[in-house]
Amino acid sequence: MTTESESQADFLKYWLVLRRRWIPAAMVFSSTLGLTIAYVLSKTPVYRIQGQLIYEQDKTSSLLGFASAAKDLGLGGGGDGDRKIESELRVILSQPVLQQTLDSLKGSVSLNSLPDLVRLKDTLTVKNAVNTNTIQISYDAEDSAFAALLVNKLMQVYQQSNVQATRSASVAARQFISTQIPEVRQNVFRADVALRQFKERYKLTNLEVATKGNAENLARIGGQIDQAQAQLTGLESDYRNLQQKLGLNAQEALAVSSVSQSLGVQASLADVQSLERKLEEARAQYEESHPIVVDLVAKTEKAQALLNKNVDESLQGQDVPVTSRLQVGATQQELLNSLIKTGISRNGLGNQISTLNQQRATYLNQAKFLPGLEQRLRELERELLAAEATYQALLKSLQEVRVSENQTIGNVRIIEPAQIPKDPIAPNKRAAIAAGTLAGILLAIALIYLLETTDTRVKRVEEAQTLFDYTLLGTIPIFPEPLHNRELSRLPVLSDPKSLISESYRMLQANLKFLKSDDPIQVISLTSAMQGEGKSTTCANLAAVLNVMGHNVLLLDLDLRRPTQHSIWELSNAAGISDFLAGQVSHISDVTRTIQKGLDVITSGQLPPNPLGLIDSQRMADTIQEWTKHYDYVLIDTPPTSVAADAAVLGRLTDGLIIVARPNILDKNTARVAKDYLSQSGINILGLVVNGVIPENESNHYYYYSHYTHYAQDIKPEKNEAFEKSKIDG
Repeated sequence: MTTESESQADFLKYWLVLRRRWIPAAMVFSSTLGLTIAYVLSKTPVYRIQGQLIYEQDKTSSLLGFASAAKDLGLGGGGDGDRKIESELRVILSQPVLQQTLDSLKGSVSLNSLPDLVRLKDTLTVKNAVNTNTIQISYDAEDSAFAALLVNKLMQVYQQSNVQATRSASVAARQFISTQIPEVRQNVFRADVALRQFKERYKLTNLEVATKGNAENLARIGGQIDQAQAQLTGLESDYRNLQQKLGLNAQEALAVSSVSQSLGVQASLADVQSLERKLEEARAQYEESHPIVVDLVAKTEKAQALLNKNVDESLQGQDVPVTSRLQVGATQQELLNSLIKTGISRNGLGNQISTLNQQRATYLNQAKFLPGLEQRLRELERELLAAEATYQALLKSLQEVRVSENQTIGNVRIIEPAQIPKDPIAPNKRAAIAAGTLAGILLAIALIYLLETTDTRVKRVEEAQTLFDYTLLGTIPIFPEPLHNRELSRLPVLSDPKSLISESYRMLQANLKFLKSDDPIQVISLTSAMQGEGKSTTCANLAAVLNVMGHNVLLLDLDLRRPTQHSIWELSNAAGISDFLAGQVSHISDVTRTIQKGLDVITSGQLPPNPLGLIDSQRMADTIQEWTKHYDYVLIDTPPTSVAADAAVLGRLTDGLIIVARPNILDKNTARVAKDYLSQSGINILGLVVNGVIPENESNHYYYYSHYTHYAQDIKPEKNEAFEKSKIDG
C-alpha cells in the first residue's frame, strides 16, 4: 500500500518536473488556447431553430371498424404506433412536402436565401422524442429569422397535408364500410341459423344441464351395479350350498318338486308300488308262469306305463332324470323350494346387472359424444358473437366516419412553434475554450513527457547517486551570481565562510574524515565524467576547507588539457607541474605557490603535447610519494574521464578517487560509461560529490538547507591577509 510519504514524494517529483519544463509547457498551452480562441472568434454564429408537433392516435383503423371490433372482443389495440410515427417522419422529409414549403416561401424571402431541395433535406433534422408522440423539427442556419420562418412554414404545410390525408382516408373508409355492412349482416344471419339448427338436431335446450344429468345417471347406475353384484355373490354362495346338499341343480330340483307334488303321478306311483308288492307275494307262492303271477306282471307294467306317462306330462317335455326321486319328504321338499328360489333370484340379479351394464354403456357413449357437441356449440356461438360484434362495429364506424369526413382537423397539432433563439449553437465558446484548455493541458503534458524522455541529463542528486552507486560524500549547492563585486566568488570557503556553500564543503571534508580505511587517506584525485561539472572548483574549495581545519594541504592541477586552478586562485601559469615533469624546472619548490600557511598550490604550467606520458612516469610517482612526507593531504585535479585516461592512471598512484557530478550537465549515458571505465580500472573510489545542486529542485528535503543564508548582504566577508599577499606576489 502506498504510504503518505511516498505519495508526497511522487507529488514533489512531478512538481519538480513541472518547474523545469514550465516555460515550454506554458508556451504550448497558451498557443493552443490562443488558436482555439482565434478560431472561435473567426466562426460565423449558427443558430438552431426548433419546433414541435404532436401526433395524435391514428383513427384509420377505427374508421374501418377494426379497432372498435378488436376492443369489443377484448383483443386490445395494435402495436404499430412507433412504425406510424416513423412513417410520418419520412412524410415530413418527402420531396412534395419540402418542395411545397419552399414554394410557399418564395414570396416572403429572397430567392437567393432559399436553399435547394437537396441541401434542405440534408440540413433538416426530424426525430421522435423517446416514449412520446411528439415530433421535433430542427434546422441549423446562420440567418435565425429565415430558419424560424422555414420551420414554421414546414410544420404548417405538413399539418395541411395531414388534414387532406385524413379526409381522404375518411372518404375511403366510408365507401369501404358501406360495401361491407350487407355482407357482414348476411354473416350474422347465417351464423344464427346454423346455431339454431344444431340445437334442434341434437335437442339441446341446455347442454350444461344434459351433461350434468348424464354424469349423475352414470354415478347412479354404477352404484346399482355394485349393489346387485354384492347380492349376486351371496346368492351364488347359498346356491352352491343347497346344490351340494341335494345333488341337484335348480332345473332338476324344479322337476323333482313338480313330479312329487303331482296327484296323478303320486296315484300312479301308489298303484305301481301296490302291484309290485302283490307280485312279490305271488312269486313267493307261485311260479312265474302261474296265471296270477302273469296277470300281476301285466298289471304292474300297465301301471308303470301310466306312471311314466304322468311323469312326462308333469315335466312338460323336459329331459330331466327324476325317476329316482318321484316321492320326497317334507325336509327335502323345503330344500328343493329354497334351491329353486335361490336359482330364480340369482338369474334375476344376473339379468338386472346385464341391463344396468347396457344402460351404463349408453350413458358412457353419450358422455363421449357430449364434449364434441359442446365444442361445436361454442364454435357456433363464437361465430355468431364475432359476426354480431363486427356488424355493430361497422355501424358505429359508419357513424364516426361520416362525422370525420366533415371535419378539418388532422392527426397532427403544433405544440411549439419555432422561435428565434438568443444564443447560437455554434461556435460554442465555452465548450470550445474548455476543449482548447484541455487540449493545451494535454499537449503541455505531452511536451513535458517528450522533453523528459529525450533529455538524458541527470537532474537530481538521487539520480546521480543511483547511476554511480557510490557513497555520497557531499552535496554542493549551486554558486549564486557574484553580489556587489565580491572577490573570490569561486572560493566561498575563503571569501564567505558563513555561507551555505562553505558549510557544504565542511560537511564534505567531515565525511572524508569518517571514511573507514585500513590506510590513511592522504593523496586524493578528483575527476568528473564530463567537462563543466565543477571538479576544479570543488577541488580548490576542498583544499581550502582542509587547510582551514588545520591541515597542511597541497593542491595540484594535473588537468594538462584545460587547466583551471591558476584562474581560480588568480595565479600565473607560466611554470607548473608539467615543466617540472618535463625537466625544465629542477626543483618542485620552484613551481609551488603558497596561498596561506599550510596551503600550497601547483598549477599545470605549459600544456605538453603528450600529457599522459608525463603523468604516467616514475618521476610523477616518486614526487607524489615525497609529498606525502610533507603534507597531510595532496589533492590532485584531473581531466574528465570522457576526455582522457589521466584520471585512471593517477587513480592508481593515489589513495582514492572522488567523482564530481553536476545535475543538468552530466549525461546519463556518459555517467554509465565513466562508471564502467573506473570499475574496470580497479581504482579505489572514495565516493561521489554532487556539485551545483539547486535545493529547490530536489525532492528530498535533506538537500534543502532553508535555515542557511547564501550570501547575507549585511555581513561582509573577512579578508584573508595571507591569501591577499600571496595573490599580489603571484
